[in-house]
Amino acid sequence: MARLTAAGAEHVSVYALTIEADTPWPTLVRRGKRRLPDSDHQADMLAAAEEALTGAGLQHYEVASYARAGAEARHNLLYWTWQDYLGLGPSAHSARYFADGSVLRRGNVRGLPTWAKDPSTPAEAERLTPEAAAIEGLWTGLRDLRGLEVAAYLRRFPAVTRAWIEHRTRRQVARGNLEWREAGQILGIAPGRWYWHDAVAADLLA
Repeated sequence: MARLTAAGAEHVSVYALTIEADTPWPTLVRRGKRRLPDSDHQADMLAAAEEALTGAGLQHYEVASYARAGAEARHNLLYWTWQDYLGLGPSAHSARYFADGSVLRRGNVRGLPTWAKDPSTPAEAERLTPEAAAIEGLWTGLRDLRGLEVAAYLRRFPAVTRAWIEHRTRRQVARGNLEWREAGQILGIAPGRWYWHDAVAADLLA
């Protein structure tokens, strides 16, 4: 972290990588050549990163990202604010939101030669129902540590209501992981609870 800030980094993303089965990592771990940190060690490293980066003037604006003012990742913020995006090239993904709140997602084929033969045909496509999209939009919106603007959320996902949001989040609010701000206009991760965003998300998606 010290090297990053000394080099003048304006945006830093910090998160634990998932060890995929079809990579060399599982074999290295099994043979004792690599050691994975346990959850406590990961939490300690994340806390140390937050202290170092915010101490250097970067704002912790998203669960896994820090930036100086004006250097926030516009690309990622499209995801967390439910905007359309277009993926170009092999393995790229796109999403389109519809007026009823449903979402169409498309994934391009892998491999440049295959994609170049027919770039307009997706390898996969999925249409989320309005309610399924609203559930997903709830947890993605909460990645933004500034909080989820309820009015904007309801405009994007008109199939649900404020009462639905309150019911779906009641457990996490009661546990202190989520909080209402600005007279109920904003719903966000409570201070210091961003470590548990994945657990909160799993509960919201259940």
